[in-house]
Amino acid sequence: MYSETTMVAKQCRLREWAAQIRDCQSRPAGMSVVEWCACHDITKANYYYRIRRSPVISSYVPGVITGGLIKPLA
Repeated sequence: MYSETTMVAKQCRLREWAAQIRDCQSRPAGMSVVEWCACHDITKANYYYRIRRSPVISSYVPGVITGGLIKPLA
């Protein structure tokens, strides 16, 4: 069973991940996911893991929500 502290930590982590995913989806044109991940010190595998683990975003895979729209991953 999860403690209240664990639940709060998980919610905080998921909010951070969602912000990173939105940031990556609004990266400059011509910048790849790999380049964006390198600039933000995460691996491409970790980025896609975060997409799968985020409950709101994972329900829209293979797309990601960006400003109310679904943007396919590329």
